[in-house]
Amino acid sequence: MKKKLLLSVASIIVFLGGTVIVTLVLNVVFLEEETIAPGVKVYGKDFSRNTRAELSNYLLQVEAELIQGDIKLKYQEHQWVLNKKDLGYAMNSAKVTGSAYEIGRNDSATINVKKRIKTWYKGADIPLAWEINQDKMIKAIDAIKGELEKLPEDAQFYLTETGEIAIKSEVIGRRIDLNNLQQNLINAVEKNSDYIEVPLITVIPSTIERDLKALEINTKLASKTTEFDSSNSARINNIIIAAEKINKYLLFEDDIFSFNEIVGSQSRDKGYQKAPIIVDGEFVDAVGGGICQVSTTIYNTALLSGLEIVERTPHSLPVSYVDLGLDAAVYYDYLDLKFKNNSGGNILVTAMVNKSNLKVSMYGKKDSLQDVILEQEAIKDSEYHQVKVVRKFLNDGEVISKEEVSNDKYPIQ
Repeated sequence: MKKKLLLSVASIIVFLGGTVIVTLVLNVVFLEEETIAPGVKVYGKDFSRNTRAELSNYLLQVEAELIQGDIKLKYQEHQWVLNKKDLGYAMNSAKVTGSAYEIGRNDSATINVKKRIKTWYKGADIPLAWEINQDKMIKAIDAIKGELEKLPEDAQFYLTETGEIAIKSEVIGRRIDLNNLQQNLINAVEKNSDYIEVPLITVIPSTIERDLKALEINTKLASKTTEFDSSNSARINNIIIAAEKINKYLLFEDDIFSFNEIVGSQSRDKGYQKAPIIVDGEFVDAVGGGICQVSTTIYNTALLSGLEIVERTPHSLPVSYVDLGLDAAVYYDYLDLKFKNNSGGNILVTAMVNKSNLKVSMYGKKDSLQDVILEQEAIKDSEYHQVKVVRKFLNDGEVISKEEVSNDKYPIQ
């Protein structure tokens, strides 16, 4: 009797075991083409043996539900309320559906079966996949950028009211970290949170006060002022444009200053206008007329600073704004003014235009300061002025060296 009972129990167990195996084989091992493996959940809902289309429809409902309403963006005491739809939220339904569907399908047959059985037994929760359209996000946060972002400002040299050189400290900038903001917005909707902190990036200026101090520019080496006719607006316009290119130019030790490289060509699209220039001994109107006064004023300042002149050409006629022999003609890609910074330190060039004059100054380190005077020796005949310019270096009022810097001929007007 006891033996029969044991056999009956064993038969039942075998039957039940076989049923489980059959069920496992039919429901887990063999999957229909479009169905998702048993045990797969998405956003808390079981999608065992559901189709991809059914999951896609469900995700559309979830997306519509989760991007309703507003989200708060905060930074310190500031707060902004933005509509989620305006921020460009979008569900990547294809990614979620693909992740759910691929479980137990994307490996070898043996591994696929093992994965299906494991998922059926332990379950698998597929996370939602959110995306942010960055263009829409940037548009939505435009007002926030205006309040939070700040452009960096380089440290720079400036002149005090007494004409001394000084340094204005840099200003640290900041901007919104768009990539991190985008991720924070995604994290917020995934966690069903209604606010995030706005991440900022510190923007360091390219030039800081320490950099300028290291240049040791603290002493005026020389300056030169030339006058111009305040009624010639086109010529003044050209002088201003060229002077702005020169102003606050840093000439490092042993570097060559090239007027043409720094100022560039003269054309109407750069703002230059027609004004008189000298061509082959005649005055004619041309775009950029007047910039030779800038090059001449710089040339004189370089001479008085004791710098080595590399290239300089006189005009074919005398000019009114400087003595004979002290002019410097320039014409882009043809005539240039060049000099070398042989002062033993770095030099800052400034060019300031007032109502009727142009002033160019050069600043360097104190050890570069030299006592320089320029003397002209002129010989005149019936047709020409022959002018030799000599530069003398002094020490305590005594000439310690001198050199001829030019010897030019000008027709008598």
